[in-house]
Amino acid sequence: MSIIIVGASGHGSVIADIIQRTKEHRLVGFVDSRKPAGTRVLGAPVLGDEDVLREMCKRHEVTGLCLGVGDNWLRGQLAERLADLNLPFTTVVHPSAQLAPSARLGRGVVIMAGAIVNCSAEVGDFCIINTKASLDHDGQMHANSSLAPGATVGGAVEIGAYTAVGIGAVVREKVRIGANTVIGAGAVVLHDIPAGVTALGCPARVKDRRTVSDPYLR
Repeated sequence: MSIIIVGASGHGSVIADIIQRTKEHRLVGFVDSRKPAGTRVLGAPVLGDEDVLREMCKRHEVTGLCLGVGDNWLRGQLAERLADLNLPFTTVVHPSAQLAPSARLGRGVVIMAGAIVNCSAEVGDFCIINTKASLDHDGQMHANSSLAPGATVGGAVEIGAYTAVGIGAVVREKVRIGANTVIGAGAVVLHDIPAGVTALGCPARVKDRRTVSDPYLR
């Protein structure tokens, strides 16, 4: 499969590294409006911005797309914009990740180095499970949610759409976290967290309300 990564940020470069390591796909290059055409990222060229994507897909006989955008809301919006290209969104899994045979992955999922997805877990479309993060048995991540590096999620936890669990956070088993929520770095989640909030601390407590498009990575 020939792949273009949409987005040449740090997240996009990690996807490129996974593709290069697994050698399951051929990386054609990136499209990104923030880097000039001809720039190289991990040896792969930036082909231009999103406006040239359709042309580049035809020229290079591209058969799949990866979304190199770390922000959950922006990644979801990008997936909607690209849907009319009628190309599959490719799921990539780092060779050092541990993925149970009974786990189920949606479209465009990225699972990074050292991550663990345990038995009967469900990972929705366009989710990210970052470096050394873990989703335990029967866990569920809804579309466009993410686990940051080192996040540890217990069994039978449900994580809502567009929700981000921060670096090193810990989520106790059977907890429900609503959609559009951010769990702060290092937080310890012992009880259910509602939708549309930021929760911080140990134990995690709601700090404020947020909307789905509020940035959290910058």
